[in-house]
Amino acid sequence: MSPARIEETIQEPTDFFEPKPANKAIFHDGFKTSGQQAPIYSLVQPYENFPKEITGPTVWKAAEFRANPERWTHHFTEEEVAEINSAADRFIESGIPLTGITKDRFPLPKLSSRMQDLKKILVDGQGFFLFKGLPVTAWGLQKSATAYMGLGTHLGYFTSQNSRGHVLGHVKDLGEDPTQTDKVRIYRTNARQYFHTDASDLVGLLCMAKAMEGGESDIVSMHHVFNILQRDHPDVAKTLCEPIWYLDRKGEVSEGQKPWIRASVFYMEHDPQGTPRLYGKFDPMNVTSLARYQTGPDAQVPPVSEAQRKAMDVLEQVCLRESLHMILAPGDIQLLSNAQVFHARTAYKDYAPGTRDENGQLRPRRHLMRLWLSVPLDEGGWKLPYPDAKLKKRGGIQDILGLKSHFPVHEFGSSNQAAQFDRAAPCKIGATYRVKWWENALRRYQTEFRSTGTKTENFCHYFYEAGKGSGALVNIQCFKDEFKSGKIRYLVDWSINASPGEWQDYKAVRTKALDKWQLAIQTHEHKKCVIEKPWKADRSDAGEKKKHTRLPGIKDPYAK
Repeated sequence: MSPARIEETIQEPTDFFEPKPANKAIFHDGFKTSGQQAPIYSLVQPYENFPKEITGPTVWKAAEFRANPERWTHHFTEEEVAEINSAADRFIESGIPLTGITKDRFPLPKLSSRMQDLKKILVDGQGFFLFKGLPVTAWGLQKSATAYMGLGTHLGYFTSQNSRGHVLGHVKDLGEDPTQTDKVRIYRTNARQYFHTDASDLVGLLCMAKAMEGGESDIVSMHHVFNILQRDHPDVAKTLCEPIWYLDRKGEVSEGQKPWIRASVFYMEHDPQGTPRLYGKFDPMNVTSLARYQTGPDAQVPPVSEAQRKAMDVLEQVCLRESLHMILAPGDIQLLSNAQVFHARTAYKDYAPGTRDENGQLRPRRHLMRLWLSVPLDEGGWKLPYPDAKLKKRGGIQDILGLKSHFPVHEFGSSNQAAQFDRAAPCKIGATYRVKWWENALRRYQTEFRSTGTKTENFCHYFYEAGKGSGALVNIQCFKDEFKSGKIRYLVDWSINASPGEWQDYKAVRTKALDKWQLAIQTHEHKKCVIEKPWKADRSDAGEKKKHTRLPGIKDPYAK
């Protein structure tokens, strides 16, 4: 493919976006996530302009911090926990939805000064910190999420983490296939994550539950790594500073955008009058997942070169060798700056379902809550060579469905905890696994749904769409039962090829479909529904008269 052909397919931003107010009926704070952007190529500096050696507080070695945990760790005191607890209780009692949480609505009279000092450390200093001792087990999901997001408002602005507008992410194994790198985001699996940055200024991880083994964190100073590359591997450093890297958007693409971005791994800040710093933005999984656009007569981007493969290998090796290792316990909050810190995760293994601890309690599966936070330019953020650098909510992943910003308290369908967003909700929805059986050499599963006060037959579309991404799923059928008493029940039958992993296949597809269904109902139908705790399948209506209708897979009524 000729360079001209490649350039013709690229949308090149030429200037910075100017801030515009967003619809507060959808975005409560008046700011919308800008999403994935290509850099302003005219501001990408040539390799010759990069420093040979970086100095200052952003350059650190792991040994310095292993020997001095007080420099990067703080255990919340009883007084601090009480202050956070009080702020969380007041916010929950206010009835304001989580999307409306702000620093002013989550006051921390004593802790706020510590949070402001911490923000300076994260943005301009070592770029990482670890809080310990949040009582998440006692508080449960809703209160823990409220406290966590309340603390986050003192550091930055929440940005969307996926195309559905989720601003509270859940890092857990949902049974998705990590080898399907063009479709699957690795944080939703139990696979190893290579050293990378996230698409935000800051990232936070709150540990709710640990894995049985693995799932441990490694971080490294990006500036220390760059110094090593400049000294020992200048050819690799040069390759990483060139805008020759094509990064996969993995289907989260807005109208008018290409499914990939051309970028560098390392940049220099756009600071003509000051002292620009080296900035990094990279995830190797988004490079290696682009094969579908690199081959065949319709290829749009060049394949990964040998120089690039070498650069990724060397970068990973250096990061791993120089990294600081940490194991997060329940109640720990890890905070990182993506501007100057790479992070990674080891592969992990969860406890088998039904496993109990020494006190007879069920062991939960590994679960971390994730926040992406923007620190805008006018509040001390880095001077990035990106068109959204001046926006409040720069970075993140754009909400391509046009939905409201959303705080899912947990991945619907993947937990026995109830996600109760509003106790006075005018409607209730819920789902439960009902029964499984054999038919025509296929394993069949049935999921039962019940609802009050909301139209739910539109949800069938989401199950069909989710099913398309699973090679194991053969067929989905939706049925609606209208009882004489006025009760409505929906049944979804799933046909899956029998295999050792069939149960995980079923759960993964169901979880994705339920998540989208729940979000669409809560936003587009303008209702806050109580998500009820799953119940046992009800057989009391077996003899009641009803109208039984098979529903087709209908068009998404909310699609743009």
